[in-house]
Amino acid sequence: MGQGADTENPATHIIRWLKSFYWILLDILNVFEGEGERAHSTLKFYLALDSNRVRILARNLGLALEYIGESLSKRPDEETLRKDAGSPSS
Repeated sequence: MGQGADTENPATHIIRWLKSFYWILLDILNVFEGEGERAHSTLKFYLALDSNRVRILARNLGLALEYIGESLSKRPDEETLRKDAGSPSS
C-alpha cells in the first residue's frame, strides 16, 4: 500500500479489519475444537462452551459481512491477515 492508503476511506479499513477478525475467529474455533478432543473432562466442558461462543460470533460476523457484499469464499494469506488486523509482520 502506497501513499494512497492514508487517504483511504476509514470504513474500508474497518471492513478489512472485520474480515481479518472473521478468519482469526475461525482459526481460534479450530484450535478449541482440536483441543476439546484431547482435553480432560472439566476443561473439555469449558472448551465446548467457548467453542460455541466463538462459533456464534464468527457466524454472525460472517453473515454481516456477506450482507454488505463482502466475499468470504477465500481465506487471505497470513501476511495479509497480519497487515489488515494490525499486527506487525514477522
